[in-house]
Amino acid sequence: RALVPGLLLVCSWTLLLTNSAFQNYPNLYNYLVKRPATGLCLMNNPQDICGLSEADRQTIEEVASVTALMKVWQSQGKTVAIFDDQDALFYLITNSYPWFRYRPGEVFTTKQLTYIHDQIVNKRPDYVLIRNDDKVKNDVMSKTLLLVSQLYQQKETIGVYEAWSL
Repeated sequence: RALVPGLLLVCSWTLLLTNSAFQNYPNLYNYLVKRPATGLCLMNNPQDICGLSEADRQTIEEVASVTALMKVWQSQGKTVAIFDDQDALFYLITNSYPWFRYRPGEVFTTKQLTYIHDQIVNKRPDYVLIRNDDKVKNDVMSKTLLLVSQLYQQKETIGVYEAWSL
């Protein structure tokens, strides 16, 4: 009877350590026990967000190209505004902070859109990265892209992302 709590603890730890969700989640165990990354990695220095398939290679290459460009701008002391629901990923990889937090999927009112456009006009980031593909075609993105095109020059296109500069 005294062994029951101990056996339950051992069983719990065994189930936890063999659970694939636990193995891939950042935790003390993964910090202490380094396992080689499997699959493709979204971040390479340090290696993180791994286990992606070959089908994700194009996305990985786009992210690498966008973040390389952002690092160049960052080294020049330039500000970058990203208009995409995945902006946090780019800020994480480049170890930078958001110029202004804007997520197209969370803008629901004209007042919100006006506020965002006022930020672009009044604070003028040096560069704007905006996602421009069929997945995000909506009034918010169309109006924001129109405003950006009136204030900035398109510098280049990287996959679904357009880079604009003053």
